[in-house]
Amino acid sequence: MNVLETIKKKLIQLFKIQPAQNYSVYVQERFTLENDILKNRLIYRGDISELMQFFSQIENSGHSFWGDVNYKARKIHLPYVASVVDLYSNMVTADLNSITVNDDKTNELFDEIAEDNKLKKLIEKATKEALITGDSVFKITYDTTISNFPIVEVVSGEYIDYEYNRGRLEKVIFYSDLKENKKNYRLAEIYEYGAINYELFDEYGNRLSLDTLEQTENLQSITFDKSLLLAIPVKFFDNPKFPNRGKALFDSKTDIVDALDEIASDWLDGVRKGRVKVYIPESLIVRDPESGSLITTGMEFQDNYVKVAGSMEEGKDQIQTVQPDINYSAFTNSFTSYLEMLLQGIISPSTLGIDISAQSTAESQREKEKVTLFIRQKITVELTDILKTLVQTILNTYNIANDTKINEYEVSVSFGEYASTDFASVVETVSKAKMSGIMSIEQAVEELYADTLTDKEKAEEVQRIKDEMGIEELDPSLVGDSEEEVEEETTTEESPIVNIDGEKIKELVEQLNRKDLKDIYNKLP
Repeated sequence: MNVLETIKKKLIQLFKIQPAQNYSVYVQERFTLENDILKNRLIYRGDISELMQFFSQIENSGHSFWGDVNYKARKIHLPYVASVVDLYSNMVTADLNSITVNDDKTNELFDEIAEDNKLKKLIEKATKEALITGDSVFKITYDTTISNFPIVEVVSGEYIDYEYNRGRLEKVIFYSDLKENKKNYRLAEIYEYGAINYELFDEYGNRLSLDTLEQTENLQSITFDKSLLLAIPVKFFDNPKFPNRGKALFDSKTDIVDALDEIASDWLDGVRKGRVKVYIPESLIVRDPESGSLITTGMEFQDNYVKVAGSMEEGKDQIQTVQPDINYSAFTNSFTSYLEMLLQGIISPSTLGIDISAQSTAESQREKEKVTLFIRQKITVELTDILKTLVQTILNTYNIANDTKINEYEVSVSFGEYASTDFASVVETVSKAKMSGIMSIEQAVEELYADTLTDKEKAEEVQRIKDEMGIEELDPSLVGDSEEEVEEETTTEESPIVNIDGEKIKELVEQLNRKDLKDIYNKLP
C-alpha cells in the first residue's frame, strides 16, 4: 500500500467519511449516426410534414414540440438553420479568390480541369453539405467517355463511412442504393490508398457477387500508386458522439430549434384566436330572399362573426365588436431569448440583418460580429488544407491516367477578407511594428499574407517593396575582399573609409547613385 492510500484511509477514519459507491449507469442514445444525419438534413430542409413524421417515430420524443401528435394548432418551422448554412457556404465560396499552382504550365492545366468540373460550385456544395450533415467527401474518378480530365464529385454524409487505423484515415467507403427485379441492393465503393474495390450487398447485409446485377457486373478493382487516395474528406467540426465523424453546424441546437418553432407556432395560434369577433343578432343577418336561410361565404377567414339570439323588443338588437387582448410582449421576449440562444456561438444576429438588441452600441455590435469572423475563419482554415490536398490529388490522378509520375506541387489558396476592419487591424499592427524597427520587410509580408501567397510570390512582393522604397542589394565584393578584411575594418579605431580602396569607394558611390554621397566623396582629400 503506498503513502497516498495510507493517508486517504487515515482521513476517512478521522472524519468518518464514507467512500462513494460506484454506480452502474446506462444511457440510451437518442439517435444513431444515420438518424442524426437525417435529423439535421430535415431541419435544414424545413418541410413541416417531414419533421412531424420523423420526430413522432423517434422513441421518447413525445415531449418535443415536433413529436407531439396531439398539438391541434398549426405548426410552423422558422428557416434560420437553412439561412445560416447557406450564408456561410456562399460567403466562403464568394471569398475564394484563387487556387494557383507554382508551375505556370501545371497551373494552366489545373485551370482547365477546374473549368471542366465547375470546381467552385462543387466547393460550395461540399461546404454546405459538411455544415448540414457534418461530413462530405470529394470523390475523384476518371471516365474518358465523359471527359479527358479527372471527374470530381461531392458525396454527402448520408452515403459515406470511414475506416481509421491509430487515428490515420485508411479507407473511405461510398454507399449507393440499387434496385433490380424489385429487390433492393447496396453497392460499396471502397477507396483506399492505391486501390478502388467494390462490394455488393443485399437488403439483409449478405455479400453478393458483382455479377448478380447488370449494373455492377462490369465493375473491376483498380490499383495505382499507393501514396494516393482519391477521396478527400471535408469536415469542419469534430463530432463528440461519433468518433472520426464531422459535426453539423446546428447539431447541438436541436432542442432550441424545437422550442423556437413552438413559440412561433403558439404566437401564430394566439394571433389567429385573437382576431376581431363580431357578434350579430340573428335578426340583423342578411337572409336569402327565396329560401330565407342565412347568407354566408362558407369560408372561415371571411365569416368572422358570431350569430347570437335576437331580442324580442324592437330596436334593441345591436352588433357588438370584441377584440381579445394578446400579450405580444411575452411572445416577443420569449422569441428573442430563444433566437439568441439558437445563434449563440454560431453567427452574429447582425450578420443576418436581425436587430435583436436595439439598445446595443456600435461597439457592442462589432464585438458580436467577432463570432461570425471566428466561425468563418475556422471554415476557411480547414478548407484551405482540404483544397490543397484536392488539387494535389486531381493533378496526380491526371498524371497516372497519362502514364506520368506523380509529383509534389506547391499550391496556394487565397481567400478574401470578410469584414475589412479585421484585415485593416492586421495591417495597422504590422505597420506599427515595421515603422518601429522591430520587424523586417520579409516578416511583415509573411504576417500579412501567410498561406495566401506562395514563397515565390512572397519573395517577389518583398522585392517590389524594396524597389519602391529605393533599397538596392549591394555586391558584397564592393565592400571587402574577405571576412577577415571586414572584421579588421570594424575593429580598427580609425575610420573604415581609410582601409577601403579609393576606387572601390567610387564604385560604391556610383552604384548607390545618391547625390549627398557624391558630394561627400568629392570633398575627400
